[in-house]
Amino acid sequence: MSTTKTKRLNIQELVYGQVVWSEYFDCYVQYTGKDFDEDFCFKFLHKDGYCVIYSSEIYDPPDLIKELL
Repeated sequence: MSTTKTKRLNIQELVYGQVVWSEYFDCYVQYTGKDFDEDFCFKFLHKDGYCVIYSSEIYDPPDLIKELL
């Protein structure tokens, strides 16, 4: 992500399929919903696999990235 910060997002307000920037994983991830333990599950966009994010260190992608997705 560029050095300019974009809008920080509230993890509670994400919608299915939304792409966000994760500071923890240092990559873009796609929100896939909550699992049975109420964890927030995401799919990696740059490789196979899924992850769980607990913190709210997620940001809205820049407008150019949104257009490309």
